[in-house]
Amino acid sequence: GSGLVIYEDGEYLSDHVVIGSSGSGGSLAPFGRTSWGNVACRDLIYQKLVRSDSLPGSPTQGQMFLEMAKSVEEKDELTYEITLWDNIYDSAGNQFKASDAVFSIETYMATGQAGAMSRLDHLEVVDDYTLIWHCSSPFGPGEQARQMSNCCMITQASYEASPDGMTTNPVGTGPYKIKELDPASKVVLEVNEDFWMRKLDEADREKLWVYSYQNVK
Repeated sequence: GSGLVIYEDGEYLSDHVVIGSSGSGGSLAPFGRTSWGNVACRDLIYQKLVRSDSLPGSPTQGQMFLEMAKSVEEKDELTYEITLWDNIYDSAGNQFKASDAVFSIETYMATGQAGAMSRLDHLEVVDDYTLIWHCSSPFGPGEQARQMSNCCMITQASYEASPDGMTTNPVGTGPYKIKELDPASKVVLEVNEDFWMRKLDEADREKLWVYSYQNVK
């Protein structure tokens, strides 16, 4: 199927899976540059407002899928209202709100990667679960999905509590969390038992990004 699969009560397709990579893992920090060795781990730890299907050959390649965003409504060609789910928490127990989305994006852009969101002019917080994305110019074909999905989302509280910008102790809202990390050789992830998507109705989960699975313990 195309929906989110979550196996409850310890029922998983596999207890564990071991994956080898020819590339170095590097930093797991949410705003560092993506490399071959860290992209898969980061995508299991951190989530994004939306996702762009970038898989070559996928029938939905280039399309936008919701993840942390419950809805994205175009008000006009320069204005988009993004509504978040109201039950998103990171693995440290901090609730993710609209102000955290703004903090994440502004921190990401401050690292010099503003080109990844070149159409963004500014963000506006409406309430705890609503923000407005203001564009400086209209999105071109496929740009909305790519630009809105470029930034990893974290809570400001967890990021500011990290002594190293989450390089070695990442805290995200995703389906998995760090169990063991040796930056030189391996990272062990385990299921986030408090994963917020578990609390959604199946019909709601079906609408979200298909790869937010919890099918391996």
